[in-house]
Amino acid sequence: MLIDRVCPIVACSSSTHGTSAIALIRLSGFKSFKELDPFFSKKVSKLEDRRVELCYLIEPQTQERLDHILVTKFSAPHSYTSENMLELSVHGNQLNVERILNNLLKVEGMEHAEPGEFTYRAFKNKKLSLSQVEGLDLFLHAKSEGVLRESFKALHGELHDEYASLRLAFMELKASVELNIDFAEDIGEPEGVELFNKRVEAFCQKIKNLAFRVSGNLEHLLSPKIVLLGKTNAGKSTFFNALLGHDRAIVTNVHGTTRDYVSEPIKISQQSFLLYDTAGLRETQDIVEKEGIERTRKLLESAFFKILVINPFDDQDMQNQELTSADALILTHADLPGFSDKAKQFQSLSVPFFEFSDQFGPIGPNFKLFDIISASYASMMNSEPILVHRQRELIKKLEAQFESFLEVSDSEDFGLISSELRILGLLIEELIGVVDADGVLQHIFSNFCIGK
Repeated sequence: MLIDRVCPIVACSSSTHGTSAIALIRLSGFKSFKELDPFFSKKVSKLEDRRVELCYLIEPQTQERLDHILVTKFSAPHSYTSENMLELSVHGNQLNVERILNNLLKVEGMEHAEPGEFTYRAFKNKKLSLSQVEGLDLFLHAKSEGVLRESFKALHGELHDEYASLRLAFMELKASVELNIDFAEDIGEPEGVELFNKRVEAFCQKIKNLAFRVSGNLEHLLSPKIVLLGKTNAGKSTFFNALLGHDRAIVTNVHGTTRDYVSEPIKISQQSFLLYDTAGLRETQDIVEKEGIERTRKLLESAFFKILVINPFDDQDMQNQELTSADALILTHADLPGFSDKAKQFQSLSVPFFEFSDQFGPIGPNFKLFDIISASYASMMNSEPILVHRQRELIKKLEAQFESFLEVSDSEDFGLISSELRILGLLIEELIGVVDADGVLQHIFSNFCIGK
């Protein structure tokens, strides 16, 4: 758990899971660069800020050269953490990195950094806003290019600016209420009410803009799932393998072969998705198969795109209850005689359908279904969705509280209006991160890696 520490910290900020050409080591929080002079062949206290220098790392007692490195100096407050910092580019052999870290821990008071502690210090020292920290968390864990793009905007303060603008509109609304309470006689009652109504309208527009960006189920955008569903032996596993281009799922003529879902990453139009093959949907007394079907239904709740795989020669599939909830249909056995007549049954449906046969082999990138999936994802991401769960929930609460505020705003009872406004203010402060948010911080920084 993160705690406020005043000691200097050190960590490897690049990967520690294997050998690489270069590893980045960060140090932060020491009072003076002179403390570190004995560990380098050049006096880091004399180095120019934000200029890369080539030197040797030294073991102070034996004067042994440990590595030939690049060092960059950042004097407070002009650093990531707003503290004195050094960044060292060293050779990435993991034994070398460990040896260097152990050497630097000889600096008086130096300790290993906790996960996320560098960013925690940046937040505490007001170098990053709470929304920027959450944007960084999203950016580091993004599994799709769309999320990467939106989280980068948040990291660079665009979302924080919008929240700050919302807060400014709120402060102006609050001022108009106080004006009507304390100075109504001075400004005139009609003028005071008119000013209040203008402030309400301005604040309302900002709330609506944010509410639009949190509408709908956005959880699936973070790691978009494409789920294949259908009855047993409809051809899901065969289609799954064809999409991947290799035999990942087991295919047999036995009904209920797939007992649990199988997932594999797939890239469509430079966008990463997770593709799922699932247990066939049917009534069964088999305990294991029942569990697989239940897991399939839970998976569908978080699916970004649902593909219903149907054998058109199975007349019962036309009564499939999943028809109305699917985003696309795959009609299998397209190589069999009579397929065209069977496929005509689906032409009246609003859901797009595509033909498939195991004779087709691997499916190429020009498969039209890919265009629909890609366009669907792009459409949702183009609305600039707010992807941080905490922020979305607070904006929804703000929208609901604003509705309560509007119910009393017509009463012109500014005492009552002021009371409702106070609750709005608390939610805005929590959204923007002005109030104490230690619980939120612990949750956020628990996801960060050491050295970030």
